[in-house]
Amino acid sequence: MIRFIGNNRRNLITALILYLLTLVPIYVFLFSNGYLNFYGPNLPLFSGKEVEHLLAASIYNPEYGFSVNDGIYFLYLLIFTSLGIYNIIILYKIFLIITFSITFLLLYTMINKAINIFKISRYKSLSLIIGVLFFLLNPLYLEYVAFNFYNLIWGVIIFSYILIKLIDIVVNDKNVTKLDILKSGIALGFSGLMDPRLYIWGSYILILTFIIVIIIKPRLILKLIKYLSLTYISSLPIIAYIYYLFVYPSLITQASTINAITVPAYRPDTYSYIATWSENSLLFNVFAFINSEWTSIVYAPPSILFYPRTQWWFFPHFGNNSLILLPPGIITYIWLASLYIFFIVAALALFDRKRTLASSLLFIPMLLIISLSAGTNVPIKEFVYLLEIDPSKLPIVGGIFATTFAIPYYAEVMALPFASYLSILGTNYLLNRINKEILKKIAVSIIIVLAVFASWQYFNGTLYPSEVTGSFPGNSISLEGYYYPLNPPPQWVHVMNLLSTSRESVRNVKN
Repeated sequence: MIRFIGNNRRNLITALILYLLTLVPIYVFLFSNGYLNFYGPNLPLFSGKEVEHLLAASIYNPEYGFSVNDGIYFLYLLIFTSLGIYNIIILYKIFLIITFSITFLLLYTMINKAINIFKISRYKSLSLIIGVLFFLLNPLYLEYVAFNFYNLIWGVIIFSYILIKLIDIVVNDKNVTKLDILKSGIALGFSGLMDPRLYIWGSYILILTFIIVIIIKPRLILKLIKYLSLTYISSLPIIAYIYYLFVYPSLITQASTINAITVPAYRPDTYSYIATWSENSLLFNVFAFINSEWTSIVYAPPSILFYPRTQWWFFPHFGNNSLILLPPGIITYIWLASLYIFFIVAALALFDRKRTLASSLLFIPMLLIISLSAGTNVPIKEFVYLLEIDPSKLPIVGGIFATTFAIPYYAEVMALPFASYLSILGTNYLLNRINKEILKKIAVSIIIVLAVFASWQYFNGTLYPSEVTGSFPGNSISLEGYYYPLNPPPQWVHVMNLLSTSRESVRNVKN
């Protein structure tokens, strides 16, 4: 009993520390008095009762899910305006705390589930810490959280439930229950709702996994067909809604039935267009999980802190739009090498013979996603045509594939949870291979230190420096991060407050 209470207390403390770690990128904003530089349709930059009239429900955007029309995120803030909280800065803080808390709860739940399915017991607490750390510190996470693409982050975490459950069925020979199917269907539909592209990338992953399993364990073919087919059927209500939103413009404008139900392509589906958005997706980049064409966070070694900030504009850089800053010195080279710690630890999982099948069912789909994100940098040109271009020629639904694969680097976000789960398996394998306790501690310390060193920007409070603006000299990067609290001139704030006293003015601002 005492041991049980002690374990629960330790688990609670671990969860609390990891939760606080989740809030690290926004701690400067939370403890400052300033406005949030939100992408897309912003919350108003004023404090008045009429702020509640701007918090309308989202109008869904088929290409990006809820990431552009952000009203869905803010709708719950009406609860606080109904309680008399109208200060927009306070609402910003509430919004961020709730958003990051949701991210943590989803991540914490899924990593715990993965650890149980992997049947890791000896290093369970450490595995949980490694799993959360390697998700939060992955450069991909920094990229998407700095773009406030919280919908994508939530979507990929929830989608991973399907693959983790599939591994449970295959590796642990678990039976498929109605509840499993319902949860998997909701996970698939919800991920597509967060961003429709997740549904396509996810389908590629599930098809590949199905092929691998029936080759290795053909006796499971009927069980897998049942699980996957019923999962897709369960997701149909949500997917039908997403499809309706895709074709709605043509439904009300096209006389022909075929044209009316055909999904339009929001971007071209040509090899040259994909190549345009593949310039930063070199092999060096994709295996370091850094390949955005227009990055929200400019990656840099910690040695930039040794220089005056204004000198950062004149550092040499790698990639379009100053993807990576390269200040002179040995620290830069060490930092560049440390970026591969996330992939290396994930790859270690493949050496665990006891869990080879589980790690393979995570690693091979992750490689597929990395290859898709590399765009035209994949050595085999036919790969790009077969998986990214040719599907866009399909009747009726081809436009979905064209939109999904036109900008390839976005696909790598799907690798985030898989790399995290593999890091758990990789670290567990390493610990079981080392006999001496002191060497185990040293090995884990080195792994964590390298990950923290690689993603030191996670801890700087605002995720600085950030994207190219075109407003500054040299490389034109922003010296502050996305979560840096803004303080516009008081005269401007005063004008916005005056506008907030008139409902007609609020309506005009909204439009």
